[in-house]
Amino acid sequence: MQTATGKATRTKAESPATDREKECPGRDNQTIGAATTTASEEISNILFDCERLSMYHAIRRDFWDKLHRLSLFLVVLAGTASFAAISEELDIWWLPLMAPLFGLASVVFDFSGHARIHENLCRRFTIVHGEALTNPDDVKTLQTKIHEIYADEPPTYRALDAWSHNLACKGRGQEKWEVEISPIHLALKNLWPFWFAEYPKKSSIAE
Repeated sequence: MQTATGKATRTKAESPATDREKECPGRDNQTIGAATTTASEEISNILFDCERLSMYHAIRRDFWDKLHRLSLFLVVLAGTASFAAISEELDIWWLPLMAPLFGLASVVFDFSGHARIHENLCRRFTIVHGEALTNPDDVKTLQTKIHEIYADEPPTYRALDAWSHNLACKGRGQEKWEVEISPIHLALKNLWPFWFAEYPKKSSIAE
């Protein structure tokens, strides 16, 4: 789901399936198409977006953290005497090159830096979620804060975004709003953005 406020800062190529803008657990579907939404509806939209996007960025953070730890492990492993002995025993000339290659990949792609970016975004969405619960009357301030976070987000991986949408729906006990994600997209959700993919609602497929 992408709220009306979030849509302004996320391009169509980066946003989740457009069908979820019309049918999502954070909205009163009877008001879709109206010029404005009530304060309670907007708070519900903000809460759902914070839940979905905090999970999205937590998953991205864990993905980059795992790559960082794996690269460090491989660098250390490749520098051990046993690793060199195996290389010599098996006559694999390129095996000693693995250590500098792993280290270079970690530096060039900045695995740790990416993890910290998503950790910060996850924390900021969680803070806004808490503020929306404790001070739901200050809609304008909450909208401003969440738009500031939208502006700082890196390009969205839409399959992961759709999966985060499903997780948020499950957390609310509203599985009827879940979307269909192909197994390939689900497997590659952290590796490929799938910017032009569409993820229809599961109930619409059943119909």
